[in-house]
Amino acid sequence: MGDNDCVKPSFLGLIPFFVFIVFYVGTGIILEIQGVEMAFYQMPPLMAMLLAIIVAFILFKDSFIDKLNEFIQGCAQNDIIFISFIFLISGAFSTICKEIGSVETVANIGLKYIPSNLLVAGIFLICLFLSTATGSFLGTVVAITPIGFEIADKSGI
Repeated sequence: MGDNDCVKPSFLGLIPFFVFIVFYVGTGIILEIQGVEMAFYQMPPLMAMLLAIIVAFILFKDSFIDKLNEFIQGCAQNDIIFISFIFLISGAFSTICKEIGSVETVANIGLKYIPSNLLVAGIFLICLFLSTATGSFLGTVVAITPIGFEIADKSGI
């Protein structure tokens, strides 16, 4: 949108905010009623925020690129937002890998083929190749951290 464009106020713009509040607070209340300890800490606020962002992208009519550019301009500096997206997506990738068992598999393969005195250097080399391939040091850190922890745990480092 240009600086001279008039923005007509609409209740539709508040729907993502209400989705965030209902999802985050609602989950906390439901878990509290069920007797879960520290109920409001069970739902990460980033998940509720991600859901609200997805709802906002679905609600508004425009091309995906235009929506993304408008979202990024509205948030802050473009570079910081892109780093945040990389971090968020890398975290999701890392969690999925952990859930399907690939973290443990990669750790076992690393322990089998890399001598124990070279484990740290081996992880470093893997990080070098991954960060070069993806172009993101932050994504590499988030993706490799669970594997590194698993290797350290299994090897007793």
